[in-house]
Amino acid sequence: MKDKVKKLIQSGRSLNDTSKKMYLKLVDFLSEDKLKQLAEIFENEEKKCAEIERAVKTKKTNTNKAYIAEMGNLFKEEQKKAMQSEETEEKAKGDEVLKQLDNL
Repeated sequence: MKDKVKKLIQSGRSLNDTSKKMYLKLVDFLSEDKLKQLAEIFENEEKKCAEIERAVKTKKTNTNKAYIAEMGNLFKEEQKKAMQSEETEEKAKGDEVLKQLDNL
């Protein structure tokens, strides 16, 4: 149990190096019940950190997907505007050609 608790302490994310050293020294003097409690605390910490990381990753992924979709929509709108502008220019050129032909 002591080795397990020591590994959990070393991999713990909430403790700074000084606190980790202190806990590692105390492990040798703790009863089996206290070791179990400490192991539970560090295991719960690891689970919560993993949950938070998953939530952050999911949120990031969803944000990226929304951004990509928005950029795709903006691109389509800009492409449509460009095509309409080109069509307008082509129509104006065609009207000018027809006008010149009428003047002949």
